[in-house]
Amino acid sequence: MGILSRLTRRNYTENEAPNVAWDQTKDGNEGAERELMEYDGTAYECVVNASENGEWEAAFGLAEDRSHQRLFLFQDEVLYSTTELERPKLCAVANDGTTLVASRADWQEIGGEVIVFNREGDRILTHSCDSNISGVNITPNGRYGAALVLKPNCKTYLFDCVEGKVVCVHENHEGNKQLARFEQVNNEWHLYLSHKNREHPLYAIDMSGEIAWKSDRFREEPFSLLKWLKSHM
Repeated sequence: MGILSRLTRRNYTENEAPNVAWDQTKDGNEGAERELMEYDGTAYECVVNASENGEWEAAFGLAEDRSHQRLFLFQDEVLYSTTELERPKLCAVANDGTTLVASRADWQEIGGEVIVFNREGDRILTHSCDSNISGVNITPNGRYGAALVLKPNCKTYLFDCVEGKVVCVHENHEGNKQLARFEQVNNEWHLYLSHKNREHPLYAIDMSGEIAWKSDRFREEPFSLLKWLKSHM
């Protein structure tokens, strides 16, 4: 353990997020299944993500000849629609088949793109990001989506997946975020955010980007070693 960790470590009693079944293996594509599938005579090795109700599965993968990648949408294990994609990285699918995909930039660049498709495979929204995308999520009803963007941008983007627009942009508190989960609280959607190595969410924002809930690990201002040393002299 480094000196900074020893100086700043505290004994926390976890302030549980209300109504959140937090499972970090379900965010992004950690824990997602991988399947080999064939389409139009070409095999694809795909990452598969399921909707909350299990009715829909979104899969994306690279063709065996490495010439292109493709997104597949299945309803009850039957192919519903498919479209070619460039460099897909993450995806999330709603209970109505709405699918949010994050792509990566060319290997020489940073950045990425968020694309929202309806279940017919039509693009509802396309949004470019100037930093790498680390996580995505979508509400079960397909209304809202989210993309987490790493430094130097270090922001969370909220999207209206019906109207096809950015709802708000939230400046991440305490650095990069890689885990996200939408939950309804008092009939309003909140997005719970955390670091990749945290078991529980750090805080939540509402659909205006304002902080709606804080865990007991939440710091009101970024940690300053100089301030800490002065306060303990």
